[in-house]
Amino acid sequence: MSWFLNALHSTPDIQSASRDLLKLVLPHVNARDVEFRHTLPYPMALPRQEDDDDDSEGDSDNEEFIALNTGTESDSEDDRPRNDRPRKARRITVDTVPCVTTGMYFTRRGRFGQGFPCPRLDHSRFDLAPRSYIFFFKQEYAALLNSVFRLGTGVPSHPNRISNKRRRTLPWVDQGQGLEADKFNLEEKGHDLPEPAQDAGSDMEVEDEFRPPPAHPDDAILGLNDQATNCWRQGLLDVTAKCSNRKGFDKESYCGLDVAQRGNVNMVTYQNLVLSDYFTDCQYALRRDAPALWDLTFDNMFPPKDRVVKIDSQGYSKCEYWGMYMRLRSGPDETVKALRKALKEKFDQLEWFPWLQADKMWKTGGKKVDPRFRRCEGNDQPASTPAPYVLIRTNTQPTW
Repeated sequence: MSWFLNALHSTPDIQSASRDLLKLVLPHVNARDVEFRHTLPYPMALPRQEDDDDDSEGDSDNEEFIALNTGTESDSEDDRPRNDRPRKARRITVDTVPCVTTGMYFTRRGRFGQGFPCPRLDHSRFDLAPRSYIFFFKQEYAALLNSVFRLGTGVPSHPNRISNKRRRTLPWVDQGQGLEADKFNLEEKGHDLPEPAQDAGSDMEVEDEFRPPPAHPDDAILGLNDQATNCWRQGLLDVTAKCSNRKGFDKESYCGLDVAQRGNVNMVTYQNLVLSDYFTDCQYALRRDAPALWDLTFDNMFPPKDRVVKIDSQGYSKCEYWGMYMRLRSGPDETVKALRKALKEKFDQLEWFPWLQADKMWKTGGKKVDPRFRRCEGNDQPASTPAPYVLIRTNTQPTW
């Protein structure tokens, strides 16, 4: 890390340990393919010029190279003081060298390994030398592993754990999960959104016939129906993307869906009253036990136009649907009223939904038991064990 930070504002350290690190993290190229020496991270050995013209000598897999910046063999007769002489030419056996061909370092995480082959990032033959581990970490490799795993920092998180604290939720992508029931028909009822504001200055006076056509038909602004449909679909997806996890990074999420299933969430998902198909644990309340919470949850997810909402609301502001809805909510009052009515009609077609809060999305019960909520028969978790609160739209008993 100290080498990396230093590299941001100065020449990287190129002592022996740092050279080991550079060899390990940079892509490698064939030593004979290096065209420009400035793409090398430090002075190093390259093929002798005469070797390029002699294909008959030597083994192609075991070639000899000579450093171009170390002088020549005639330097052995140099009568200058020893410290003033160029270093002797030294022969080494290598086939590839680290090289920064694009003139930059990649700082984003990449996928490497057997499942993700990358021709010039095969570092299976390289590793830091033992002395380099001691230089960077002040301990040997075995001791370093013991320190990491003893502290728990090296233990991977549970594979089914949801990254619900990412900056933004992922956008909805049509993978065949779109339904006709998702679609809105507000435009057919006479509702529409105002035209986007445009600069009407003299410098914008261009005849329509001279305006370039859109690069693609999809570049046109979506109508109210399409925007409302996208917002609804995205909202259902985002709620699942924000499902709570059990405490402890090695514990699984309360949502039992895998990554692919979480990307295919739609209205049918929330119409299935077999709660174990979605949850690994939860507590539910029937409509008669908490009659006001269903409508309250809808208002928290799609707040009325006159409600002041916190910009930093936990969970909501990081959801893609939230920005979509806020833009729609800024439209004419009659249009927003019709939009929320249509959204409520869709919402009331669901059979269950998590109890969404005003300041955050999911609510997970703690040791203090809420008498309105209970577990399904067959779910043997203790009543005091934390689990998400789920609202049932009707008085139909869900199953496990």
